[in-house]
Amino acid sequence: MTHGAHRVLDAAKKPILTSETLDSSRLSFLDLVQAVRVRQWAKNSLLLGGFLFAGKLRAPAPEMWSSLSRVLLAIACFCALSGATYLVNDWSDIARDRAHPTKCRRPLASGRMSTRFALGFIAFLFAFAVFCVGVLWWRETENHRFRGRGCGLSRAHFGVFVSLETRSHC
Repeated sequence: MTHGAHRVLDAAKKPILTSETLDSSRLSFLDLVQAVRVRQWAKNSLLLGGFLFAGKLRAPAPEMWSSLSRVLLAIACFCALSGATYLVNDWSDIARDRAHPTKCRRPLASGRMSTRFALGFIAFLFAFAVFCVGVLWWRETENHRFRGRGCGLSRAHFGVFVSLETRSHC
Protein backbone atom coordinates (compact mmCIF):
# COMPACT_ATOMS: atom_id res chain seq x y z
CA MET A 1 0.00 0.00 0.00
CA THR A 2 1.13 3.54 -0.66
CA HIS A 3 1.68 6.10 2.05
CA GLY A 4 -1.45 8.01 0.91
CA ALA A 5 -3.61 4.89 1.19
CA HIS A 6 -2.44 4.38 4.79
CA ARG A 7 -3.52 7.92 5.64
CA VAL A 8 -6.97 7.32 4.14
CA LEU A 9 -7.41 4.09 6.11
CA ASP A 10 -6.16 5.73 9.31
CA ALA A 11 -8.60 8.60 8.79
CA ALA A 12 -11.48 6.13 8.33
CA LYS A 13 -10.66 4.53 11.71
CA LYS A 14 -10.79 7.83 13.62
CA PRO A 15 -13.86 8.74 15.65
CA ILE A 16 -16.40 10.84 13.78
CA LEU A 17 -16.28 13.86 16.10
CA THR A 18 -12.68 14.99 16.58
CA SER A 19 -10.90 18.25 15.95
CA GLU A 20 -9.38 16.83 12.75
CA THR A 21 -12.65 15.64 11.24
CA LEU A 22 -14.96 18.54 12.07
CA ASP A 23 -16.13 20.32 8.94
CA SER A 24 -16.24 24.13 8.81
CA SER A 25 -18.20 24.11 5.56
CA ARG A 26 -21.41 24.08 7.62
CA LEU A 27 -20.34 27.21 9.52
CA SER A 28 -22.59 30.21 8.90
CA PHE A 29 -22.31 33.88 9.76
CA LEU A 30 -24.87 33.36 12.52
CA ASP A 31 -22.63 30.66 13.99
CA LEU A 32 -19.77 33.18 14.17
CA VAL A 33 -22.10 35.70 15.83
CA GLN A 34 -23.14 33.07 18.36
CA ALA A 35 -19.56 31.92 18.99
CA VAL A 36 -18.23 35.40 19.83
CA ARG A 37 -21.37 36.23 21.86
CA VAL A 38 -22.29 39.48 20.10
CA ARG A 39 -25.20 39.94 22.50
CA GLN A 40 -22.64 40.56 25.24
CA TRP A 41 -20.95 43.38 23.32
CA ALA A 42 -23.55 45.95 24.41
CA LYS A 43 -21.59 46.28 27.67
CA ASN A 44 -18.63 47.61 25.69
CA SER A 45 -20.71 50.59 24.61
CA LEU A 46 -20.36 51.90 28.17
CA LEU A 47 -17.11 53.39 26.88
CA LEU A 48 -19.29 55.98 25.16
CA GLY A 49 -20.24 57.27 28.60
CA GLY A 50 -16.90 59.00 29.06
CA PHE A 51 -17.25 60.62 25.65
CA LEU A 52 -20.78 61.84 26.37
CA PHE A 53 -20.22 62.98 29.96
CA ALA A 54 -17.00 64.78 29.04
CA GLY A 55 -19.12 67.01 26.82
CA LYS A 56 -17.34 66.00 23.62
CA LEU A 57 -20.57 66.37 21.63
CA ARG A 58 -20.33 70.13 22.22
CA ALA A 59 -16.67 70.27 21.16
CA PRO A 60 -15.69 71.70 17.77
CA ALA A 61 -16.35 69.21 14.96
CA PRO A 62 -12.73 68.08 14.33
CA GLU A 63 -12.15 67.43 18.05
CA MET A 64 -15.53 65.69 18.45
CA TRP A 65 -14.93 63.36 15.47
CA SER A 66 -11.40 62.63 16.62
CA SER A 67 -12.61 61.72 20.11
CA LEU A 68 -15.53 59.68 18.77
CA SER A 69 -13.24 57.73 16.44
CA ARG A 70 -10.95 56.86 19.38
CA VAL A 71 -13.89 55.69 21.47
CA LEU A 72 -15.28 53.57 18.61
CA LEU A 73 -11.84 52.04 18.06
CA ALA A 74 -11.61 51.23 21.78
CA ILE A 75 -15.07 49.60 21.62
CA ALA A 76 -13.94 47.54 18.62
CA CYS A 77 -10.86 46.46 20.61
CA PHE A 78 -12.96 45.41 23.59
CA CYS A 79 -15.38 43.49 21.32
CA ALA A 80 -12.51 41.63 19.65
CA LEU A 81 -10.93 40.77 23.00
CA SER A 82 -14.17 39.55 24.52
CA GLY A 83 -15.09 37.55 21.41
CA ALA A 84 -11.69 35.88 21.36
CA THR A 85 -11.98 35.13 25.06
CA TYR A 86 -15.38 33.49 24.61
CA LEU A 87 -13.92 31.32 21.84
CA VAL A 88 -10.94 30.36 24.02
CA ASN A 89 -13.41 29.37 26.74
CA ASP A 90 -15.49 27.28 24.33
CA TRP A 91 -12.35 25.65 22.94
CA SER A 92 -11.00 24.77 26.38
CA ASP A 93 -14.37 23.39 27.57
CA ILE A 94 -15.35 21.64 24.33
CA ALA A 95 -15.65 18.16 25.89
CA ARG A 96 -17.84 19.36 28.77
CA ASP A 97 -19.92 21.57 26.45
CA ARG A 98 -20.71 18.58 24.21
CA ALA A 99 -22.24 16.77 27.20
CA HIS A 100 -24.20 19.81 28.40
CA PRO A 101 -27.90 19.98 27.41
CA THR A 102 -27.79 23.57 26.04
CA LYS A 103 -24.09 24.32 25.50
CA CYS A 104 -23.92 21.39 23.07
CA ARG A 105 -25.65 23.69 20.53
CA ARG A 106 -22.73 26.14 20.46
CA PRO A 107 -20.83 26.14 17.16
CA LEU A 108 -17.65 24.53 18.53
CA ALA A 109 -19.36 21.92 20.68
CA SER A 110 -21.83 20.97 17.95
CA GLY A 111 -19.10 20.56 15.34
CA ARG A 112 -20.30 23.34 13.04
CA MET A 113 -16.99 25.14 13.75
CA SER A 114 -13.73 23.21 13.65
CA THR A 115 -11.14 23.74 16.35
CA ARG A 116 -8.63 24.70 13.66
CA PHE A 117 -10.95 27.44 12.38
CA ALA A 118 -11.65 28.58 15.96
CA LEU A 119 -7.92 28.89 16.73
CA GLY A 120 -7.38 30.86 13.54
CA PHE A 121 -10.30 33.15 14.35
CA ILE A 122 -9.02 33.61 17.91
CA ALA A 123 -5.63 34.64 16.50
CA PHE A 124 -7.34 37.05 14.09
CA LEU A 125 -9.42 38.65 16.88
CA PHE A 126 -6.40 39.05 19.17
CA ALA A 127 -4.36 40.50 16.28
CA PHE A 128 -7.18 42.93 15.51
CA ALA A 129 -7.31 43.98 19.18
CA VAL A 130 -3.54 44.55 19.23
CA PHE A 131 -3.88 46.57 16.03
CA CYS A 132 -6.60 48.72 17.63
CA VAL A 133 -4.46 49.32 20.71
CA GLY A 134 -1.53 50.20 18.44
CA VAL A 135 -3.61 52.75 16.53
CA LEU A 136 -4.89 54.26 19.78
CA TRP A 137 -1.37 54.38 21.17
CA TRP A 138 0.00 55.95 18.00
CA ARG A 139 -2.76 58.57 17.92
CA GLU A 140 -2.10 59.47 21.56
CA THR A 141 1.68 59.69 21.14
CA GLU A 142 1.40 61.77 17.99
CA ASN A 143 1.15 65.05 19.94
CA HIS A 144 1.81 64.00 23.52
CA ARG A 145 5.00 61.95 23.49
CA PHE A 146 5.38 61.13 27.18
CA ARG A 147 1.80 61.23 28.50
CA GLY A 148 0.42 59.39 25.45
CA ARG A 149 2.64 56.34 25.85
CA GLY A 150 1.44 55.82 29.40
CA CYS A 151 -2.14 56.22 28.20
CA GLY A 152 -1.64 53.66 25.45
CA LEU A 153 0.00 51.18 27.80
CA SER A 154 -2.71 51.59 30.40
CA ARG A 155 -5.34 50.97 27.71
CA ALA A 156 -3.51 47.83 26.63
CA HIS A 157 -3.27 46.62 30.23
CA PHE A 158 -6.94 47.41 30.78
CA GLY A 159 -7.84 45.46 27.64
CA VAL A 160 -5.92 42.43 28.87
CA PHE A 161 -7.54 42.77 32.30
CA VAL A 162 -11.04 42.90 30.77
CA SER A 163 -10.20 39.88 28.64
CA LEU A 164 -9.05 37.88 31.66
CA GLU A 165 -12.02 39.06 33.71
CA THR A 166 -14.41 38.03 30.95
CA ARG A 167 -12.75 34.61 30.84
CA SER A 168 -13.46 34.06 34.52
CA HIS A 169 -17.21 34.70 34.04
CA CYS A 170 -17.84 32.49 30.98
